[in-house]
Amino acid sequence: MIHGVRTFVPLLMQQTEAYIVNTASVAGLVAAPFMGPYNASKHAVVAISETLHHELAMSAPQVKVSVLCPGWVNTKIADSARNRPGHLQEGVAPDADAAALLRGFIEQGMPPDEVAAKVLDAMREERFWILTHDEQGDFWVDGVNQRLRSLEARANPRLGLPL
Repeated sequence: MIHGVRTFVPLLMQQTEAYIVNTASVAGLVAAPFMGPYNASKHAVVAISETLHHELAMSAPQVKVSVLCPGWVNTKIADSARNRPGHLQEGVAPDADAAALLRGFIEQGMPPDEVAAKVLDAMREERFWILTHDEQGDFWVDGVNQRLRSLEARANPRLGLPL
């Protein structure tokens, strides 16, 4: 993502209008257990996107920025290890139970075409935050709201997700 920003933002700033959508995850808004490196990388995408949003609003307001924070989406992400180079696969044995649980969540996830429609709607509205699972009562929304309440109260974080 950083390389994309460095490469394309200067070019986009020369356009009469442009749009950047960076993909993070709801894990960029909440910190679920056993996902530290993933959470950190997604929080970074959110922070860089928000910074870029402010900077471009000041220097190139014709370039809009959004950050996509999807919950479970029915993709092939559970099979992503297939892309890991052979020399990095040695000694990496996925936990079969965790993999099955992850696969189950993903298979029940939102279809990618619904995510795409939400992205297009957000772009039309020039909305920075794109949360795919945005209905009250949805455990992603509840997890984000729990984090916000915890922060506001200066309270220790509580796990607001059913994991």
